[in-house]
Amino acid sequence: MFKSIIASTLIAVAGLSTGEAALAKSQDCWIQKGQANAPAFRCDVSTRTNANGHLVWDISHNENNGANFSVLLWDDNTAEVFFGGERLTTTWFTDTDGDTRVEVGRSQFIF
Repeated sequence: MFKSIIASTLIAVAGLSTGEAALAKSQDCWIQKGQANAPAFRCDVSTRTNANGHLVWDISHNENNGANFSVLLWDDNTAEVFFGGERLTTTWFTDTDGDTRVEVGRSQFIF
């Protein structure tokens, strides 16, 4: 159930995890459901180092109802997504365009 909530609410309001973030860079993001990409939208992406010394990606956007979440990308292509006080363990990869794709249920969040 948590995966479906995350998938449907990546475009809903939630809270960012705490920590000092670098200035956010505005860039294109997408949500892909099945084989079709939704139109690109602008999102703010920043990185910070958490208390454990790990790189965290903080992502915020205003598409539909908006969303704020944090992602840790691990070398073994697993990812941790922190969204609204919940934690999801999933997978990620870099596509041929150099974009990061985080698997969330049957969808991907691309940044």
